[in-house]
Amino acid sequence: MPENKAIYFASGIVAYPKDVSKPEGDRERFGDTYEQSISALKRIEEYLSEEGLSLKDVIAMKVYVAPDPENDGKPDFQAWFKAYGEFFDNEENPNKVARSTIGVYQLVDPNKFIEIEVRAVYP
Repeated sequence: MPENKAIYFASGIVAYPKDVSKPEGDRERFGDTYEQSISALKRIEEYLSEEGLSLKDVIAMKVYVAPDPENDGKPDFQAWFKAYGEFFDNEENPNKVARSTIGVYQLVDPNKFIEIEVRAVYP
């Protein structure tokens, strides 16, 4: 790492509940993979801003995508890629983050379909 630089690490970032009025186990409590991806990325934005960072400072991500029963029981990678494109590698934020996207059997909470680890560099 370059001298006088520090790295921010965050792991296990998942979506906020989309609808807290829905009971635990109800799909609509957290939404589908796309909705959860958007929520998790917004949560990452919040965490970064607390540190004086932004998504433009992100250098690496590890993304775990779990099967969605409504996507033939397979991880919905396209939903994740769509959400990623709304936050990275676009006109507003040209940062194209080094990332690994990994399909997993299941996350700890079976109603969550996305979990993200992120690394950013302090300017």
